[in-house]
Amino acid sequence: MSNKFNYCSDEHSACGVGFITSRKKKYTHSHLIEGLHALRCVEHRGACSADGITGDGAGIMTDIPFEMLGFEKDTVAVATLFLATDEDKQRSALNIFEKTLNFFGLEILDYRDVPVNHSILGKDAAANVPVIKHAIIKRPERSKTNFSFDKRLYNAKQLTRSKLSEALLIQSLHFASLSAQTIVYKALTKAEALDEFYPDLKNKKFTTRFCLFHRRFSTNTKTSWDKIQPFRLIGHNGEINTIAGNRSWAKSREKMIGAERNEILTRKNISDSGSLNEMVEALRYRSSIPNLEDILAIMMPPATEENEFYTFWSRAMEPWDGPAFITYANGYTIGARLDRNGFRPCRWVRTEDHFYLSSEAGTFHIEENKIEGKGTLFAGRGVTVDLSSGEVLFRDPSHSKENHDATFDARLKPIPELVGDIGTSYKKKLAVFSYTDEELAKVIYHMAKTGKEPVGSMGDTARLAVLSTEPRSFFDFFYQNFSQVTNPPLDYIREKIVTDLTVHLGKKPNIFEPKELIPAAPAYELKSPFLSLAQMEFLRSLITKRSPSDRVVPFEIDTTFKRSHGIVGFKSRLNAIGKEAIEAVKNGYTIIILSDRNSDYDSPGIPSLLGLRRVVNALNDEGLKLNASVVIDSGEVKSTHHASALIGFGAQAVCPFLALDIARNDEHRSLKDLDADIKERNLLKAFDTGLLKIMAKSGISVVRSYQSAKMYSALGLGPKV
Repeated sequence: MSNKFNYCSDEHSACGVGFITSRKKKYTHSHLIEGLHALRCVEHRGACSADGITGDGAGIMTDIPFEMLGFEKDTVAVATLFLATDEDKQRSALNIFEKTLNFFGLEILDYRDVPVNHSILGKDAAANVPVIKHAIIKRPERSKTNFSFDKRLYNAKQLTRSKLSEALLIQSLHFASLSAQTIVYKALTKAEALDEFYPDLKNKKFTTRFCLFHRRFSTNTKTSWDKIQPFRLIGHNGEINTIAGNRSWAKSREKMIGAERNEILTRKNISDSGSLNEMVEALRYRSSIPNLEDILAIMMPPATEENEFYTFWSRAMEPWDGPAFITYANGYTIGARLDRNGFRPCRWVRTEDHFYLSSEAGTFHIEENKIEGKGTLFAGRGVTVDLSSGEVLFRDPSHSKENHDATFDARLKPIPELVGDIGTSYKKKLAVFSYTDEELAKVIYHMAKTGKEPVGSMGDTARLAVLSTEPRSFFDFFYQNFSQVTNPPLDYIREKIVTDLTVHLGKKPNIFEPKELIPAAPAYELKSPFLSLAQMEFLRSLITKRSPSDRVVPFEIDTTFKRSHGIVGFKSRLNAIGKEAIEAVKNGYTIIILSDRNSDYDSPGIPSLLGLRRVVNALNDEGLKLNASVVIDSGEVKSTHHASALIGFGAQAVCPFLALDIARNDEHRSLKDLDADIKERNLLKAFDTGLLKIMAKSGISVVRSYQSAKMYSALGLGPKV
């Protein structure tokens, strides 16, 4: 890279992000200039298309420049709109936008054609450049605060998007920004060309207290104008490896509250960073958590801070896990946060007048004698700057003045870590579940003896299940996905401190329904998603000992079918399982146990993965998925691949009862010197470490985010399955 900006680096593979902010509440044009300079300094972190000019995206977020726009501060909001170039689609989209805002009592005073210079665009960027307009929206009399104004704008935006989707115009209007306090300028250019494309950025009347910048390096999505960052609240450097699971849980929350499709998170054509921004917006405006500092801490909790605050919120929000350095601003505060692993660098400098933060050092011109402090953000930590006072806070949100002395009761009761003889053996069912001598000798016995998985090749070298001439397990049709591009796989052995296998059994509170958290419904806590035989018996005992006051009650469903009824009976029983689960949850049961212990030759079990998906989908379709946890009690689970697939497709816990029974009671010579309890614990330990290894390949460290992530590819199965 040219040293035009007195900076160069060979580092390349992650977005460049950061900000400068005044600590004296000063609005100046120099803050914008310094922010643009820093943006140019991280150009090496972006990428270009084949034309050598079109960038992945460069952008900034600042205060709204009211003086430049000709309006008095706090009297209007500004929407930055990316519109279709087709005039008919543009007019139709704007008509929906105007009618929706009018419905919310919001008046559009004027449209402003944002001055742009198309001549500096590359061929690829020019081919898709939108029409860019500012909509100037009058502040309604009833919105006494900027927050209430922003909340009304958010609700109007979400309904506008729903209406656009219904009219097949969702691609015709994109909200680059919408706020009473902040504004975003971004384009598919290199960093050095952003102010050339937007002449506004050279206007001396453009003053701001801060400038947040982002230079994009697209990894898991194709670059486009709507995916450029920063978004409306955040700028994100990294990847959300758990995004499939996060989106799945968001869909369930959406269905539970009766929201329109895509009302919380957009389902298609959006990046992981875009979904992250949407969830931050939703939590700020739809939940009871208005502070961005708290929201990001709840979404990306630290690995080393175990207290009531994080345990409480873990009931309602699974972590958004993956390498992440987040910057954020909303007009009140500006700040940043790192993920629990600290996989992205973040450096800061504090002077009397300013606070600087960037993904690397050297991006700002700072006189050394003015520096009061400097350092780096650590894993799972953040910093917040109060724009009204200039105060810089490195505190953990759980220790803030609003939270430190508050009571956060997660209402979790631990399930005893039990192992022991349950008085029943299932070894006679080995043939029913198609156990082979090879599986026993090389997998089950080895794990029971050593507490580790057997060493094998990376991947399945056998013939594809769909092409096999031998009977194959349903699990064999699924292949694990793994981390690619810039997402580093996790070292789950050396970095065990950041991993977490804790799961909750019971109702999951909907974070968008505050009454569900005050108080939270009781639930059981497990340190691992794998249940011992004794723990499974403990859950079963809750069924027979149920009292009217109990609120965490299991319901067991038999997943076998009559062989004599053939495929018709198989399908009929599969449908019935879903209906039984729905009825049970409606009747107040909060743990659904799917068990094939009654399997025999005449009544084989439905594949546990198939039964699980039938129940999960049935509950989701009825808006009930959050109301109950699903536990799989199966003799079919023989390996960590089987177990992880069940967790990944939506089970909260798994009891591989036949494998555990073999470990305890088999008299194979390799196990004869070990106590039965030790053998069972070893097998459970092997399942734990095997699951961690599989999660680690996808860069995921928290099992609650892996649940329902469906990070598998199916080969040889039809779309209906």
